[in-house]
Amino acid sequence: MYDVAVIGSGFGGSVAALRAAQAGKSVVVLEQGRRLTPQDLQAGSERATALLWEPALGLHGYFRQSLLRHLTVVGGIGVGGGSIVYAAVLLKPKSYDAPGWAAAGVDWGTELEPHFELAGRMLGRERNPQRGLQDEWLQQAAELLGVGDTYGATYQGIRFADCIACGQCITGCPHGAKQSTDLTYLAQAEALGATIQPLSKAEILVPHADGWRVVLRNPMTKQVSSVEAREVVLAAGVLGTVELLAACRDRWGTMPELSPMLGRRVRTNSEAFSAILHPPGTDISEGATISSDFYPDSHTHVTNNRFPKSYGFMRWYLSPLVAGDRRRQTLKAMLRHPGLATANARARDWHKRATVLTVMQHADNEMALEYRKGRTGWGLRSRIPKGVDPVPVSLPQADAAGRAVAEVSGGRAYSTALESLLGMGATAHILGGAVLGAEPAQAVVDADHRVFGYEGLRIMDGSVVPENVGVNPSWTITALAERACERWLSS
Repeated sequence: MYDVAVIGSGFGGSVAALRAAQAGKSVVVLEQGRRLTPQDLQAGSERATALLWEPALGLHGYFRQSLLRHLTVVGGIGVGGGSIVYAAVLLKPKSYDAPGWAAAGVDWGTELEPHFELAGRMLGRERNPQRGLQDEWLQQAAELLGVGDTYGATYQGIRFADCIACGQCITGCPHGAKQSTDLTYLAQAEALGATIQPLSKAEILVPHADGWRVVLRNPMTKQVSSVEAREVVLAAGVLGTVELLAACRDRWGTMPELSPMLGRRVRTNSEAFSAILHPPGTDISEGATISSDFYPDSHTHVTNNRFPKSYGFMRWYLSPLVAGDRRRQTLKAMLRHPGLATANARARDWHKRATVLTVMQHADNEMALEYRKGRTGWGLRSRIPKGVDPVPVSLPQADAAGRAVAEVSGGRAYSTALESLLGMGATAHILGGAVLGAEPAQAVVDADHRVFGYEGLRIMDGSVVPENVGVNPSWTITALAERACERWLSS
């Protein structure tokens, strides 16, 4: 019987593990992925087969792609969670004025400030001092769009004195420069006696008189086991947290009192992408994955992205950026100009010539996740509720930024084929689904992250975030977890 079982080892879970261990509690961290070595990360930067996680296909890497009807979601699997494959960008939301934040009855701007400061120190937040050709083009694009004054270098969780500018942040840093949670929070938690148990996917939560039983399955061997704990912190990421809780409520019947808001108000950070293939001979691979950004308007944020060699598989995801009816015009472009349409897929040294722009917004749009049985078994399904603005498939700001970078670099702009041909969005920053609020009719957890109806169960990951934050959310998730732990453990 542990005092605390933490499910997930990303930003929120790692905070919970360390703070509980510092409070003298016995802690076990349950992570479905592997513990990774620098050699694993280097291999993941070189070969897609070493990077991708899909055990059913014999792929045991640490980068996962989850396909839903309306959306593709990408993230990290392994000790360190999403921090392994994040680009280390640490930015705050511009405001907390949206209704979802206000519903919890907390002045989040004031409450979170000291926790942002603490989380920033723990994650090694510094301003990126590097500047390369890709950054110059991004600045020129911002100037072309009339917002050059918003351009700047990003703040990141990277120890730049040790950074060799290899562009491998997004496949994990094998050099120890990126301050992922396995090197920071989790390392300190282990030093205090916390147990980290990889290859342990939580499948059922069973509350009982003395606490909780967590039923686990090894995703490789399928062996079933369990762990007992007095309290549980759930931090499995949006898809993992929502699926686990929904399975307990709707399939196994162990948690029937969960809020009906579970799976609702899911956000994509209003995210969209555009890509640019630069002329032959270009090499923009030197630098951190993300190094600079700008704001095309007051609620939209744009960052650049570099990729290591293993990300070459992404070339097959892209299609020409077109105006008008996306599907029709994309098919027309492919038929009329097949050479140009497939130039991206045929490009040599794609990772040296490609820029991908991530575009996020502080905007009100949403979707929902449901857990039900389909032709392929039980699982999450996405839907768009009536009466809401749906999550975006594409954004005009992303298109404009892509065209601007293409113009200043002499390249060609692309969008994603899933977006253009299938009407599916994509995000690396999914949020919501177990949002915080004042009562179970409107939220899954209270302002202290306690799950309504279930003593000793808390959620500390992106699923509690009630609104799109409009920038990379990792710092916000970490600060929220720091605040939640302070209120939990001080009481």
